[in-house]
Amino acid sequence: MKNHKLTSRIAALSLFLLLIPTASLAERCSNVTLVNDSSSSGNTQPKPNLTINNMEKINRLLMIADRHIDVGRIVEPDGSSALFAYGEVLKIDPDNAQVKQGIQRIVEILIKRTQEI
Repeated sequence: MKNHKLTSRIAALSLFLLLIPTASLAERCSNVTLVNDSSSSGNTQPKPNLTINNMEKINRLLMIADRHIDVGRIVEPDGSSALFAYGEVLKIDPDNAQVKQGIQRIVEILIKRTQEI
């Protein structure tokens, strides 16, 4: 029964992540709205409105998100997961291309988990 609940939660979350646009996901994760970004080519040039402290915080949060993914904390627990860390980055830099790639990675992981169950 517990496995069925987990499967249902993963399937529902996967569907949720697949069906909503990135902008909507950002709103739900961190109460910000993404700007349509046509420059998601991986350009790593600093943005003029980001301070050194903000860039350092973003780098730390992105590393934390990667570690959360490595240990399986994809979307839970709230406040200590990859999705939460990405939401924190979006609060600072709403059109961060690495977050968009990370969210896509989360979607792929959740789909794979759903297929394995």
